[in-house]
Amino acid sequence: MIPTTISLNTYFAVELRGSESVHAVSETVCKAAQEANTLFLRLEVLDTFTVGSTKFVRYRSDLLNPHPMLDTLFTQKRSVVHHGLGGYLVRFTNGRSGPISTILMHSTPKLGQGELYKGPRVNLWKRQFMAES
Repeated sequence: MIPTTISLNTYFAVELRGSESVHAVSETVCKAAQEANTLFLRLEVLDTFTVGSTKFVRYRSDLLNPHPMLDTLFTQKRSVVHHGLGGYLVRFTNGRSGPISTILMHSTPKLGQGELYKGPRVNLWKRQFMAES
């Protein structure tokens, strides 16, 4: 049984490539979490933002430690934003990194961009990513 109140306190962001959809990135995040064995119940899309020329999808989740999942995504050549010592950090796939504003990461979601997904800790989570017929 899934609890009715889940605290979504972990914020992170994952690179959105080219013409890829937010839905496709969310599927990639869930698959990476399962691969890294960092399971969670909920994944909420907050919005998108850009750092330099790289576009990111901003998320929050009930995941306590997102680092194994984000490391998996990073090895798959995706830039990521995560909380580190002293605040949020962006890691680009070209080896560059730098600080990101906590205010940006914790800001109110933009209207119309939010969506809630079931995480890989929920049975049959893959169904939400199946192609519609």
